[in-house]
Amino acid sequence: MNITSKLCRCCLLRAKAKTTKMSDSQQNDVDVDVDVLLLQKILDLFVTAGYSGARSSNLSVSVTLTHDILTQGLAWCISSLAAASNSTTKSQSNELEEDIEAALRSIGCPYALQLHQIQQLDYNALYPVVQWLVNRIQTNTTMNINEVSYVMREIEREEHTVKQLEKELKDAEQSIEIVNADLNEQNLKNAHILNASQDLRVKLDKEGDKAVVERLTFLMESLKVLESKNSDSRSYCKQIDSSLQDDISWFENKMLSYEAGKSSFDDFGDFSCDPLGKLKSAKT
Repeated sequence: MNITSKLCRCCLLRAKAKTTKMSDSQQNDVDVDVDVLLLQKILDLFVTAGYSGARSSNLSVSVTLTHDILTQGLAWCISSLAAASNSTTKSQSNELEEDIEAALRSIGCPYALQLHQIQQLDYNALYPVVQWLVNRIQTNTTMNINEVSYVMREIEREEHTVKQLEKELKDAEQSIEIVNADLNEQNLKNAHILNASQDLRVKLDKEGDKAVVERLTFLMESLKVLESKNSDSRSYCKQIDSSLQDDISWFENKMLSYEAGKSSFDDFGDFSCDPLGKLKSAKT
């Protein structure tokens, strides 16, 4: 091989080495850009889920701070799904990472996130896990909203039922008052007829007048008619009272069952509704 060939070969090797070095540098730049993009997506997902710790974060923070933000964001998402918020500090980060790995398995995460992937900020492994957690949180939030809406509708329906029963109870009380007034009037008439009948009997014993006998007979027949009406009125009142008592007992049992089931929604706040109390106060 002559000197010229050796020089050409040497130049080619140098050019190839330089090209390889430039390609590696460009590849590193591309990897950094991909990592930054994935980190931004992860932070956006945390913010969407409601984790405020990711809202003020920027991409220029240190690796340690980024690691803490990601670790605490994962813990917050898992705690939200488990409904058990546990405060953590930076000194607990190693223990927290182990807890995250175990907790993800326990809640059925389909992505196996390992401890070293969290420690090394493996964004390709972290992103699908965060995406799955945020989707679960949003689904649970929608379900909770639907449950609250259902509870509110049930409360409104029960309040409407209470108002209807209160109105019916008031109408029934007014009807009972009217019937009682009629009964009192009938009793007064009966007493008047009895007094008149006794007076006629006295006159009959003394005088034996035919007209008096006819008058007495008429009064006795009238008395029988009034007694029959009085008996019918009392029977009607008893039927109304029995029906009202059955309705009130049914509603009280229903409200007790409703109050027993209502405790599962206590986390949604106090709706300031006591239909059973309203019914009891209406009864008194």
